[in-house]
Amino acid sequence: MRRFFKARDEDSSQIQYLTAKCHRLAHDRAQLERENLLSREMERRLQNDVEAMASHLLQKEQAIVELRGKQDLLVDHLRRQQDLVDFLKDHVDLRAEVGSTAEENSRDTELLAMELDQLRSELLALQSSDGKLVGLVEELYAEAQQRAELVESLQAELHSKSMEVEDLWIHQQKEREQLEQLHSAHQRKVCELQQENSNSVKKLQQTAVQFERLCKQQRYWMLCVKRFKDCLTEEREAVVQQRNTRNTTAGINRKPGGEASSAKISLLIFPPSNDFYPSGSVVHIQEDLSLLIPLWYEQK
Repeated sequence: MRRFFKARDEDSSQIQYLTAKCHRLAHDRAQLERENLLSREMERRLQNDVEAMASHLLQKEQAIVELRGKQDLLVDHLRRQQDLVDFLKDHVDLRAEVGSTAEENSRDTELLAMELDQLRSELLALQSSDGKLVGLVEELYAEAQQRAELVESLQAELHSKSMEVEDLWIHQQKEREQLEQLHSAHQRKVCELQQENSNSVKKLQQTAVQFERLCKQQRYWMLCVKRFKDCLTEEREAVVQQRNTRNTTAGINRKPGGEASSAKISLLIFPPSNDFYPSGSVVHIQEDLSLLIPLWYEQK
């Protein structure tokens, strides 16, 4: 019984340990799933950021291409204006050589001066716009480089997060397989323990039934021994009374069966010396009892 209860306590403690381990693994699995969802959400956000940065970079590149086209147009216009200035200078030199009048020369000079001032102002405006355009192009190029570096860093971070998510997924799969194995082992252990418990209960029930039968048999034998002892006491009293009566009345005739039973009972109650029963005395006493009991029932 002690071994049975000790084994049952050990099995129950092992079941509790396995149950706690299963709960802990389930909690770890839920935590890994939450981390996996968070990493996927972060991956989606990073992917959206990368797409937004790519579209913004594409817009910047288109703006740079348009500004370069405008710059080319302005450079062509500047070249045409420079060619026109050269042509006017040549025309002034040519008219000076021809020797036109002073008034015409003065008017032409004023006109040429006005045109030169206008061309100079346009040239300054073109140079300033060209400088602004160059600065804007450089700024856009630097911003494009920064965007490219940011995109590369985001792609590297996305790759690392993807690898981390993949590692977490593999770890989760391993934990899930381990949890399933532990659950199946736990179920098998529980079934084995239930089977052992049912077998032990059956054995205990059989032992209890046998013990109850033994107790009933022992009570029955004790009752039989008590009854037999009471009968022997009554027979002894009867024999003593008969002996007393025989001493007083010697002429009374006795029955043969009664004499035999009285002799047997007297031998049982008043045993003779040790020479009467040899080494197997217990066997002889049992044989005498087996002979005495039927005679006693016949008298009853």
